[in-house]
Amino acid sequence: LRAEPFDAQAFSDGVANLPDGTWFTSLVPAQLARLVDLSERDTSAARALTRFSAILVGGQAIPEGLVARAEAVGARMVRTYGSAETAGGVVYDGVPIGDTILRTDSDGVLLISSSSLADGYLGDPERTAREFTADSSGQRWFRTSDRATIENGKLTVLGRVDDIIVTGGVKVSLADIDRVLEKFDGSSFATWFTDEEWGQVPAVVADSPIDVENLRALVERELGKAARPYRVVTVDVIPTLPSGKPDRQALHEIAERNKP
Repeated sequence: LRAEPFDAQAFSDGVANLPDGTWFTSLVPAQLARLVDLSERDTSAARALTRFSAILVGGQAIPEGLVARAEAVGARMVRTYGSAETAGGVVYDGVPIGDTILRTDSDGVLLISSSSLADGYLGDPERTAREFTADSSGQRWFRTSDRATIENGKLTVLGRVDDIIVTGGVKVSLADIDRVLEKFDGSSFATWFTDEEWGQVPAVVADSPIDVENLRALVERELGKAARPYRVVTVDVIPTLPSGKPDRQALHEIAERNKP
């Protein structure tokens, strides 16, 4: 079946026609943002959101501003966390469920132990060995790609630690964008900035002017619309680490503070 774009009005209209009962729905932050935008100007859409006993929201870090706006229109939100490697959700409202155990490593990366963990990646023993490990007691752990904090037993996801960002629920590789950038003159690297609706949005930092429209068209053609850079910033010098590699954190900070 062909996936259709999320339509907030159609969703709200459908919810309004649901029979009485207990209802739940699961959304990614981009979908929730569209529903909140609609609800803030349409009281019937806001009433539709209140039909749900809870709205489960996961898929990426959720902007705090969006949470506050959703609650202001009457939405009852529950943050969830899980992945294919954990056979679905293993965290509900920030709290691990069942026999799930959460911890973070020295780099702040989230580790999960649960009886629902996958055995590994089919046909990829190297990745399996890298991401599924066992401690000295034999307990298995899955190393996620998310930075997180755990305070008083409650999980807060801060964002991705690898070069994969999640924009509107779609995973985008910054490394793939970098490969497209190699076709342009000068030195330029992909990064991202935060957006209340889309979460993480692709951006580019370059040390010389780039034909922005040509870049966006080429990225969309090769990688899809979600990967299109929506902010391009020109700097005198690309920030680097002592190793000479681009400083991803510094690039991100440049993209964040250079709003159109």
